[in-house]
Amino acid sequence: MKQQVAAQIELMRLVDERLRPNVKIDSSTIESYYNQELLPQLRQSGAGDVPLADVTTKIKELLTQQKVNELLLAWLHNLRSGSDIRTEPETAGAGENLR
Repeated sequence: MKQQVAAQIELMRLVDERLRPNVKIDSSTIESYYNQELLPQLRQSGAGDVPLADVTTKIKELLTQQKVNELLLAWLHNLRSGSDIRTEPETAGAGENLR
């Protein structure tokens, strides 16, 4: 199990290294998220407003992670659509007549 977790961590590190440099989050995107997503959530939960300057770094990281996930899904979709993977139909006797 430790090896699986280590392999998954390494894979995510490699994905992050490959995709993160392609993500650019500008200040207008951060401000838009703050006004359209964060403030309404805070108000709905009864919490007080938090100044944008206090949460800019966290919002930027959240938006970066979301964009990396989108890029990863698109990358995987492209890889899958370019692949020709075929599976043999399952037979009644599993393991019989293996080729």
